[in-house]
Amino acid sequence: MRTKQSYNNDLQLLYAWECPSLFKDICKQYNEFSIDNKILNLKFKDYKTVIQIPTNEREIFEFLLKLKKNTRSNGKSLSITIQKPKTDFINKFENIYNSTTNDQTMILENIKQSLYIDYKTSKSEDIFFELKSLNNLIDFSSISLIWIIPHFKDQTLYLNGQNEIQLRIKLSNLLIGNNEIICDITNIKTNQTFKKIYNFSVERNPYGGNCLVSPNSGISMYTNFTITQEGWKGGSLPLLFKIMCKTNSNILIDLTNGGFFTQSFSINNLPEGNNIIFLEVSDNQGKSVLAPCPLKINKNNSKPPIETYLENLNDITRKMVLFDIYTLNKDENTKNQDDEKKEIDYRLNILNTYYEEISFKFDHEKFFENIEKVLSFLLEFSYKNLKNIDLGKLFDILDLIINNIDPLLDEMNKINILYEILDNFSENIKIKIKENSGNKLYYINL
Repeated sequence: MRTKQSYNNDLQLLYAWECPSLFKDICKQYNEFSIDNKILNLKFKDYKTVIQIPTNEREIFEFLLKLKKNTRSNGKSLSITIQKPKTDFINKFENIYNSTTNDQTMILENIKQSLYIDYKTSKSEDIFFELKSLNNLIDFSSISLIWIIPHFKDQTLYLNGQNEIQLRIKLSNLLIGNNEIICDITNIKTNQTFKKIYNFSVERNPYGGNCLVSPNSGISMYTNFTITQEGWKGGSLPLLFKIMCKTNSNILIDLTNGGFFTQSFSINNLPEGNNIIFLEVSDNQGKSVLAPCPLKINKNNSKPPIETYLENLNDITRKMVLFDIYTLNKDENTKNQDDEKKEIDYRLNILNTYYEEISFKFDHEKFFENIEKVLSFLLEFSYKNLKNIDLGKLFDILDLIINNIDPLLDEMNKINILYEILDNFSENIKIKIKENSGNKLYYINL
């Protein structure tokens, strides 16, 4: 039995397992926090130890295992069920095989109950499916079998033939998603048949495609670029495509307001720079991959004021993205105090509107769907000189993120961005305390 809970690699994130008393000795090595305890392995000998414990005729064992992390988040709990073979089931086999007047239907039913399919993989990416039995009284010489994988049209894909107890195939020949592995079994003595079916799921990120841009160069906030996806394959269709932009803070934000399912998408709100645009391809199960979209975007020296772009937008998170793109194109060295104050006022107004909208009817799904945009916007704002600014709603937004932070803990990059935002605002708070000691101050309780 192998239980795994996956997290991003973080050397400071340690793991331990909380096991029931029945597993006390078996789990001893997993009790202390360690980077190596991400995976809990219960060996077959452990299983044998457990099922041999007297249980007042209980045949099903249910255990609650808990994965603990050395963070503020709650652990992940999962239930493990182990079934103990019944004594009378084994005795029934002995009686059947020793009897001269065997009941053939009973024999068949007991064979069906006892047989199951297991698998193992190899370093060569071959996978082995094997027919096994829960009872050592089953005589494999008394049955014949044939393995069938419905989508295999070429018999050579069965690397060692279809009639052996163990089937060997290439993992790469299985479909992304669910695969039915069928074993047709026949009792040689009676010619009675039945099937064992194993549903094997193959997970793989979308692959095989590319990103094309036409034209491959243009002017920021002016040229209309058409971004085309080609050749992408994935497991759980349909595939969703997003055009992602890397900001000055190295955050990827979605420029397509949720993505598109078509082959192409046109956009002109792109910041200047080379190779900062990516195509994110994700399947219906959330597995995703990034592909670069090579293009050159030149600076627009005559673009209209930001009000022109914002006035027709009602979606507040789209305003955040567009404002970040617009300000990405500005040369920090040529900005004056009026530009700085104007940008701060705009950002603060957008943040205040965002808080009013999100707090009016808080929606967790929508909140985290736009979290990258909000974090990027907050991070850019946190670098500014915020003297004499009322930061009340800003701190309310940060407080909202902190109080709902658990879904972010698996993505440490987002947590690190939040830490950077808080550090930056901390510096601004110190400035405000020093120069505005008589004003009302706001604090965040961490």
